[in-house]
Amino acid sequence: MNDFMSKRILTGIRANGDIHLGNYLGAIKPMLDISKNLDSSDQFFMFVPDLHSITTEVDYSKLFQTTIDNIKIYLAAGLETNSKIFFVSPKYDSST
Repeated sequence: MNDFMSKRILTGIRANGDIHLGNYLGAIKPMLDISKNLDSSDQFFMFVPDLHSITTEVDYSKLFQTTIDNIKIYLAAGLETNSKIFFVSPKYDSST
């Protein structure tokens, strides 16, 4: 596929709690399905918006570890990292 027709997909996960069945059915599985059908010229960006966790009660002392754990679960579920880019939004001041 040429660059004009290549796709860019942006999605995010909020890391303010443990992963549950609803996360799998509503986010993880669709994300896996999309990522497996991408061409080599397509780009897949996945971010973890820590700042968005302020809309609900969060134990901030555990937020970093929850972020890492959630990303590990996505990878363990089969999200391949060949052409995927992961980033945590508060690590980049321009995103806020």
